[in-house]
Amino acid sequence: MLKAQKNILALILALFVIASFGTASASQQTGGMMTNNGVPLPLAVPAFAGGLSANLDNFINPGGLGDVLLYNYYNARSGMQTFFTVVNTSSSAGQRVRVRFREAADIAVNGVCTPEEKRGSFEVLDFDICLSANDEWSGYITAGANGGAKLCSSDTDTFVYDGADGAHVFPAGCVPFKFGSNNGNALGNITADNTNEGYFEMIGQRSLTPEPLSCWPDFRTHIDSPDIVGSDTPNVLFGNAALVNAADGATYTYDATAIADFNNVDIQQSPTTSRPDLKNDSGDSLIGVNYILMKEHLYSIYDLSGAGTAYVITAPTKALTQVCGKPNDIFDDDRVQFTVWDDKENAPQSTCAFSPCPAGSDNHLPYEVNVITLNGSKIVNSTVNQDITTAFTFGWFDLTLDPIGVSPVGLNPLHQIVVTDQVRTITNRGWPVLGLTLLDVSNDLATGAFAMQYKTNITTPALILLQ
Repeated sequence: MLKAQKNILALILALFVIASFGTASASQQTGGMMTNNGVPLPLAVPAFAGGLSANLDNFINPGGLGDVLLYNYYNARSGMQTFFTVVNTSSSAGQRVRVRFREAADIAVNGVCTPEEKRGSFEVLDFDICLSANDEWSGYITAGANGGAKLCSSDTDTFVYDGADGAHVFPAGCVPFKFGSNNGNALGNITADNTNEGYFEMIGQRSLTPEPLSCWPDFRTHIDSPDIVGSDTPNVLFGNAALVNAADGATYTYDATAIADFNNVDIQQSPTTSRPDLKNDSGDSLIGVNYILMKEHLYSIYDLSGAGTAYVITAPTKALTQVCGKPNDIFDDDRVQFTVWDDKENAPQSTCAFSPCPAGSDNHLPYEVNVITLNGSKIVNSTVNQDITTAFTFGWFDLTLDPIGVSPVGLNPLHQIVVTDQVRTITNRGWPVLGLTLLDVSNDLATGAFAMQYKTNITTPALILLQ
């Protein structure tokens, strides 16, 4: 009884503190789940004016399991190959999953961007797979005979469906990525070379029982027969990828970023459409997905004693966020700031070797996938690469994605998301991106890849709970 009274007293005191200090506060965010002061965001209140549902349910799962997987990067240039896996950890149900590959270069239709035209990285291949219970599917991306990339897989026991009847296993001869007039989106500006570099995503659509025989009729009809039950894909998917240089064996492995609770309903979309996507099929809308991916700072180390260091900055919602014709989204002003420290705590060195760089204090990240190398590091061959120079050999850097004071004027529009419920306004600053470090410290004898560390910044007025 005494313990219960103490707990109640502690709760009352906590409410009193919140009531007494109803001022704006800024706090860091952990993977879109909760701020450091313990207040979940958003609260269980009526729907958000910015498009969020009453509760922000989706989150980045640090454990790596989710119903959506985002793979930061693939590369098939100069002998590089990208191997990947996706696993269904459910022991009772099959999972129908959309697999989609996008090129990196953020190509506009006809070289321009008008209100009628989309902008951003377009898909170069997509199809559905059905993972049976406890199943794994794997493949690899490599150079094709036509100057573009192709997808290969030796997995012959996983159902595959591209929207047409016929064989429902992955073909033995690999599948070339689409480009030019052969592209499913009829985007003639995508060349074969553009397909050699990009990123990919896997979106869970349906959880199916019984399995796996239910997958093939479900693929064809998208209608449940009496003996097939379809439901939301739970957080049972995880994935990994590895970039391997065939010439010297240098290997860079990383885990896919997992979005958990992306949706809580059964998604039924044909591979003949561009759905499902991170905008139209999210239970928390595109704003909700951007909210959990938002980062104000990206941090990582570098070592230039071997082959060097490269960073990959991927914006998986850029194509869905951008609206052509007017500066009205966070990607229209693509300036960021890159600051380098050495390992002896020397004074910071702000760099501006990206091109263009007005007034010498800000950098640009113009692509949907941006590869940043230091001092000409030769880890990957990339056409979306920008190189910066530094006098240091060892150290760390800070990539600021919300550089308020960039020259010659401030960001327009700002790098932030603002949503309003019927109680308060919430501001989340930065860009919705993924960060990956590729590190080679001894000329291919010690190589690796790892996610960048990051910090986010959420500002919200404290709730007045007691008057």
